[in-house]
Order: sequence, then C-alpha cells, then structure tokens
Amino acid sequence: MHDRTPHAAAAARYPHQSPASGPLVDVSSPEGGPGQHGNTYVQGFGNLADPLAIDGFLRIQEGRVNQFLQVSDRRAEAQRSALQQAADRLSNIANNIGAIVNQWITHPSTNQGSDLSHGLQKAYKRLADVESQHLQLKLEHEAIKKQLQEANAKVDEAVKARDELRRLADGVNWTGSAKVSDQEIWSKWKQLEYNIRSLASVLAKCQTKVPSDKLTRTRLDEVSTAWRKLLVIDDYKNFLIGAYIWTIVESVFTTGRKFCSGGHDIDLKAMRAAFLESASEVDNPSRPGPTLRHVARWFAQGTALFGHFFGRDQHASRREARSEVDRLKLFCNITADKSGTDFHQEMKAILEAALDLDEMLMSSKAIFLVRWPQDGQSKTLQRFDANQMESLAHTNELSSKTIVRFFVSPMLIKIGNADGCNYDSEMTLCKATVACE
Repeated sequence: MHDRTPHAAAAARYPHQSPASGPLVDVSSPEGGPGQHGNTYVQGFGNLADPLAIDGFLRIQEGRVNQFLQVSDRRAEAQRSALQQAADRLSNIANNIGAIVNQWITHPSTNQGSDLSHGLQKAYKRLADVESQHLQLKLEHEAIKKQLQEANAKVDEAVKARDELRRLADGVNWTGSAKVSDQEIWSKWKQLEYNIRSLASVLAKCQTKVPSDKLTRTRLDEVSTAWRKLLVIDDYKNFLIGAYIWTIVESVFTTGRKFCSGGHDIDLKAMRAAFLESASEVDNPSRPGPTLRHVARWFAQGTALFGHFFGRDQHASRREARSEVDRLKLFCNITADKSGTDFHQEMKAILEAALDLDEMLMSSKAIFLVRWPQDGQSKTLQRFDANQMESLAHTNELSSKTIVRFFVSPMLIKIGNADGCNYDSEMTLCKATVACE
C-alpha cells in the first residue's frame, strides 16, 4: 500500500504542479503586491494533512477571486462609463453637425441662391434671344439703309433734273442774273453801315447848328421829332447824323432814279413794289394767278435787262455826293474840320456801295426789303426787340421794356430764297441799329 503524504495527495490532485513550481493560484493582491496571507499559505501548505485545510484554503482563494472580479467589474464599469460619455459627445457633435447642415439647407439664402441660379439661366437665355433679335434688326437696318441710299440717289437725280428744267425755264443764261449768297449780301450791308458810321463820327466832331433847309429838316424829322435836342447831346449826335445819312442812302433802294441812265429805274422799282403787294405768297387754287415766285423771277430778269441796256450813270454818284455834302454844310461846320477827310469822296463811296448792294438785292430771286419801323408806328415809341434790333447806345440794361429813342439804320428783311422757293418764310438778315434811352 502506497504511502500517501499530504504532498503526495496534492500531487495526485494537480499532476502538473510540482512543489517547487509555486502556488496554484496567484496570491498577489489586485493592486499587484503579495497577499497578506501568502506567507501563511506557503509556510502552512506543507503542514496540510486533511481536506478541511484544503477547503479553507479554497474558500480563502474564492474570496480573493471574488475580490479580484469585483475590482475587474469596477474597472469595466468605469470603462463603459467613459465609452458612454465619449459616445454621447460624438452623438452631440453629430447632432450639431446635422442641425447646421439642415439649417444651411433650409436657409432662405440657399433657396435664394437656387433662385438666382435659375434666374441667371433665364437671363442667359433672354440674352441669347436679344442678341439674335439684334442681329436680325441689324441686318434689316442695313437693308433699309441701302434702300434709303438708293431712294436718296433717285431723289437727288430728280431734284437735279427739276433744277435744270427750272433754270432753262427761267432763262438764267440770257438774262445774266446770278445767284448771290446771304453771306455776300450781309457783308456788303455791313460795309455800307461801317462807311456811314465812320463819316458820321467825323461830322459829329464838327460844330453843328439847326439847319434852315426844308429837305434837311424833313429828313431829321423822319429820324426823330426830338432831333433839335439830340443834336446838341454828344452821346446821341454821332448816331443822329448817321441816321440822317441813312435817309440819303434809302433813296437808292426806294427809287434810284437819279443813278440810272435815262431815269428808267424808277418805273421798275415802282412796278415791283406794286406787284409784290398784289401777288400771293404761294399757289392758291381759289385765287389763280402769278405768285411772289413769278414776280421775283420776272423782276430779277428785268433788273438784268435794265442793267444791260441802260446801266448806271457813271457821273451820278459824284454829282449826288457833291449835292449832299453841300446840304450837310447847312448844319455841320465842315470847313473847320482839320482831320483831312475828303467828305465828297466819302459820300461818293457810300452812295456807290449802296448802288452795288441794290443791284445784288434786285437781281436775286429772293425778295429783299429795306424796312424802317412798320407803318403807323412812331419811331420814338417802339420797344426794343432783340430779334430785329441792335442797340448802339443805352443807359440801362436792355430788355423788352426798353424804349427806342430813334432808329439809326433800317433792317434788311429777306423773303424766300435765291432758288425762287419758300416765299411763305421771312427772316431778318440784317438787324436795325437803334439808340435807346
């Protein structure tokens, strides 16, 4: 019978565990140090001789294992709590991100951006349509422009043909009449005006007196009934004498008999004035007959014929200049003048300039009228009109209420044009010069 010692019994229960290999169960504490009963176990293990000792040992070990398991459970619980907190944080982060995304998706600006994108697409489509329409209109414009150019070319040809027929009908070639521009007439008028003003300036420096000659008095009365007072006022004397010289020149435009050979020109001017007063401005079916166009054309031709057959009296200008200077001596002390002015030559130049201008006016198919204030109106009670007048003397600022004291020179009115058309239109080619209060 075998000898069964406690070690032998233990070896039989744990065949792989030798006494030298150490304890079956880790007797260290859960914190990693040796258990408080480890030494007792080691020291007392060899004294175990019965099952009671083993059961006690097992109970001790079971308690230690339970204690270890409790510590493990606490650690696992702590880890689970930490994981749960981390999961909660991640969930909150995910929820926040989801809310932000949802807010961005549902934000009005997001929809507005979509609407803007849609609107932009529609705008691009409209732009494409507009560009297409623009191209179409451009092509149509080019076609219409070409048609207009062709039509204008046809109109120009028709106008040229009409003008040629009118030129042949008017007989321009054989009458010798020529078309004169408004600029040429205006320049000739201003030259005449300058010559008169220069002579008047020299005469105003001479000593003056009230004339006794009836014709001189009549002319001064035509200028202003207050000429006796104005003649002694230095500010107005110059302009008064200039207006007097204009009354001399006016006879050239109204009669001209003294300057035409044989005195025939007076009949022509008288007939012209009567015809112009009787003729209508334009063709009128209810009033058939010659119009201003016919009268102007006929007298333009007649002036050329008179000039060709009778011409100007070459001695008339010198003779009339001497006569008018002698009349000026009746109220201007010309003999005392020391400026060296040749008054006869100056007056002759003025009369010849007026005759040249009169020929230009009479030879034109436009109707020119040398006009003073309208009939029935006083020359001294008219108001200033900037459209028809130019002031040479005034004390206050000019306005429509300014009173005109007297006219220095007449105005030149133009009716129609040099082509023989538009006789229903009237313009002031040269303004009248006036002296105002």
